[in-house]
Amino acid sequence: SGGIINLSTTNLVYIYFSSDNNIFKGMQLLGATNKDVYVMQEQTANLNNTFLNVTYNLSKEYVPSSSQLIRKWYLNVYVNTTDGNNVSQANVSGYNISNNLVFSALTDSNGNIPTQELIEYVNNGGTRSYQTNYTINTTKLGYTTQSKSVNLTTNTNLVITLPAIPNIIFSPPTPEN
Repeated sequence: SGGIINLSTTNLVYIYFSSDNNIFKGMQLLGATNKDVYVMQEQTANLNNTFLNVTYNLSKEYVPSSSQLIRKWYLNVYVNTTDGNNVSQANVSGYNISNNLVFSALTDSNGNIPTQELIEYVNNGGTRSYQTNYTINTTKLGYTTQSKSVNLTTNTNLVITLPAIPNIIFSPPTPEN
């Protein structure tokens, strides 16, 4: 977890021998002469290997058939009013590109939701299935609902401003004189 791996004469991260359920976090991969991430072709699959907040050259990723790599990033969401005040207890919901709900959280007193770990793509045997763009919907009674689209290809800090719904007061018509 964490750090920089660079200047390898071959591959920077090499996954082999039925390596499943590994998590690589907070790394930067630089300078590989071959691949930044290399999953070895084996008789059995290498599954559920997750790269969270790991930057590397996408063209230097190799995942053979029957193996899997999941790439994730952090999403932080802060909700405020048009006056800049924090909004607590706002409902923030995130939907992936297939419109599947992937998270729903309430903002705290500081206007933040817990940090989300969202999938950019899953590489199954060399084919990437992207989960981004995400749609982030934010609702709270008394405010106009907001919706934003996020192309999650790196860690993202999202600020959502909720405009208050104006109070409209109707008064009865006055009699003519």
